[in-house]
Amino acid sequence: MNFWKLAIFSALVSTCGLFSHASESIVGTWTYRQGSFTDVHVYHANGTVTAPSSAAAHAKWWIEGDEIVSFWHNKWYNRLKLPIANSAISGVSISPTGVRAAVTLTRIGSEPKTAPPAAESIVGTWTYRQGSFTDVHVYHADGTVTAPSSAAAHAKWWIEGNEIVSFWHNKWYNRLKLPIVNSAISGVSISPTGARAAVTLTRVGGVPTKGPTDASPTAGSIVGTWTYHHTSGMFTDIHVYHGDGTVTAPNNAEAHATWRVEGNEIVSFWHNKWYNRLKLPITGSTIYGVSISPNGGSAEITLTRVGTDGGKDVQNPDGPFSNPINISGKWNASFINRRLNFRQSGSHVTAEYGIQGDFTAPNVLTGTWRDAASGIVNKFQFVFSKDANYITGGFWDRNTGNFAYSRSNIINGAHRDGVTPPR
Repeated sequence: MNFWKLAIFSALVSTCGLFSHASESIVGTWTYRQGSFTDVHVYHANGTVTAPSSAAAHAKWWIEGDEIVSFWHNKWYNRLKLPIANSAISGVSISPTGVRAAVTLTRIGSEPKTAPPAAESIVGTWTYRQGSFTDVHVYHADGTVTAPSSAAAHAKWWIEGNEIVSFWHNKWYNRLKLPIVNSAISGVSISPTGARAAVTLTRVGGVPTKGPTDASPTAGSIVGTWTYHHTSGMFTDIHVYHGDGTVTAPNNAEAHATWRVEGNEIVSFWHNKWYNRLKLPITGSTIYGVSISPNGGSAEITLTRVGTDGGKDVQNPDGPFSNPINISGKWNASFINRRLNFRQSGSHVTAEYGIQGDFTAPNVLTGTWRDAASGIVNKFQFVFSKDANYITGGFWDRNTGNFAYSRSNIINGAHRDGVTPPR
């Protein structure tokens, strides 16, 4: 983090109201305790977490209600309960299999007010040289790095002591030694196998005076909560664009992205390697664009700001959707070879196998089900067709007595009794 970046982050906080005062104070260095295990975690203002004891350890953090949630590289979660009291915050650590353990974080030193002066000067455009190979790397104030020559190339950067570290999509690292001298900085590139090579970055142009989210007034206005519509009409979701350059999806704790401005587009890169490219400007609380899959396929998408959907009932990010479709009745759930009888009261739905859920969008039911043999509770999400006769997408988690976890992402094919099964 640097002073210039902190100033932009603080301005976004004060103007957008996305974070409480308590959430700001998570930024800094903490001693992490889980039973007899201790470590040091560094929470950065750009929404990342690092652990100096392990270069491979990294996480994204965000706010969910009164909790600070961090999702780690090894698929573990930490959920910390606000507020922070006496420089300490407690919560739980959740393993990939759902096992929970109490954790406590205690601040080391005081809450940071400024960042190392050398760090701020990395933001900008640089010529990257490794032997005879050259490229252009753009370091953004939101903690990301892009390479204009390759849309797929991207990285996260952060400060570790007197080094600027970037971790790339292909699992390579760059470690650059501060300070920056005469608009140049040197270091090493480290391959996934540990091979090292000397690298040098030389600045192209001067230090930028504006960050990516300030590129235009319309770009800044993306911050907030949006209903995401896929043009097939079969899928909707809620996306929350944060002022720190991240995107979250309240309906799925695993879903997260980083966003940036590229020319007249807002680009978000998701955890599952999908891209969304949204075309500026935002018109009437709506923005249009395309979603691009990892294999290059694309489909049109629309985002509509929550609370301004032409006066229509829209998703309430703090609770269930108030006017969903009606799915009451008997269904053939082919993905689990069972029949389900959905009982619906407003947005709340129950069914056999301990199914409990709420509509979080007009046609998206999210909740839990219980394995009778083990008592383990699993998550699910059903995406229904507009006519409320078919399940067209979503997921169904399995975690049984042997603690083997799996997620079925292809659950389309379920249908209401009396309608023609899908082909």
